[in-house]
Amino acid sequence: MSQRFQTILKSGTVVNQDGEGVRDIGITDGLIMEIGNLGAASAAEIIDCKGLHVLPGVIDTQVHFREPGLTHKEDLETGSRSAVMGGVTAVFEMPNTNPLTVTEEAFTAKVAAGRHRMHCDFAFWVGGTHENANDVPELERLPGAAGIKVFMGSSTGDLLVEDDKGVAGYIIGPYDTVAFQARLEREWWPSLRARYEEPQGDAAGWNADQRRIHTIHHPEPAFGPRVAIFPAHIHMNLLPRLQGQGLGTRLLDLWISTAREAGVKGVYLGANAENVSGQRFWASRGFERLAPPLVAPSDRSVWFGQHL
Repeated sequence: MSQRFQTILKSGTVVNQDGEGVRDIGITDGLIMEIGNLGAASAAEIIDCKGLHVLPGVIDTQVHFREPGLTHKEDLETGSRSAVMGGVTAVFEMPNTNPLTVTEEAFTAKVAAGRHRMHCDFAFWVGGTHENANDVPELERLPGAAGIKVFMGSSTGDLLVEDDKGVAGYIIGPYDTVAFQARLEREWWPSLRARYEEPQGDAAGWNADQRRIHTIHHPEPAFGPRVAIFPAHIHMNLLPRLQGQGLGTRLLDLWISTAREAGVKGVYLGANAENVSGQRFWASRGFERLAPPLVAPSDRSVWFGQHL
């Protein structure tokens, strides 16, 4: 029995994860049911796409639709309508509206406003602030939440994470260290190498800037045996005025929970051998000190890893 679809897009050049190729697309009830040669299939509607490219829908992870508060500029309905006209089939909308999307009440009201009005799939960012920091684990799991958006510089309203003296801490880390380093080599290092000339002479006489510039020209690759087991790595730092208040643990817990949701299997980090308090912190948070063969025998740093 031949296959039957409601619609077949015939003979278009389909761009998919495996490249480009002339294929047919069978659609039923608004869903793509099959991609391939559907010459033996039938459909109520057949659209000839010969000579045309058929592209996947775009996901735009940062849009500003200005609702609530500035709907004279745009709103959820008009913004999403413009999105689908441009081939965008899903959007993540930002929290710096008026009022800010920083509470469960404001977030659920926004989701309700989008239902049956928006023309594409959607999720909304929740803004991270001083006031809702303790609520982040619950807020990021609300139905329809894309995650927590933390602004490290001035933005609308209260979306600035700092104390009275300014920003004083961070956590950052790629999920795939090898891919991250490849991207650095491809997109980041070339322009920096052109800007900063490689230092010459005896390295023992270099200052801190010259040593840093040397690492730009000669970055140390991730240690293969270590990243094979712990593919992600993190850097975290808090200035002394914010230490001892549980902020490091909260930052770490948020990063780890997000990494687990993304399917990350393990994470590693390095600590200065003289930073005894830092080493105690990582050990108390479930990290194990690594040893050869996961650490090069000549390495002077102290390395920790954790399976996620």
